[in-house]
Amino acid sequence: MIDEITRECLAIEVARLFTAQEVMGVLQYLFAVRSTPRHIRSDNGPEFVAKTARRWVIDRWRLDYNHHRLHSALNYQTPAAYAAGCVLLASATPQHPEHSRVT
Repeated sequence: MIDEITRECLAIEVARLFTAQEVMGVLQYLFAVRSTPRHIRSDNGPEFVAKTARRWVIDRWRLDYNHHRLHSALNYQTPAAYAAGCVLLASATPQHPEHSRVT
């Protein structure tokens, strides 16, 4: 695997065949060591187009979108932070005086 900006070789694995699970293992290691990249380019080999690999890369995008990307329409919050605030507001409903413990 090559970093296209720095041209640094980040990982090299040699085998006659790689499964999607093995490729995802190398990617997970690199993401832990080097952080998650914004984009991944592949040669569209069978190990990258496997349903398992597609779901894993797609789920990473969903997590990034919900937890890291700020949205101007949400007052520059992430969707997850905005949703959490909505839940907190909904749970903070005022009580009627007759149900209050303070007399």
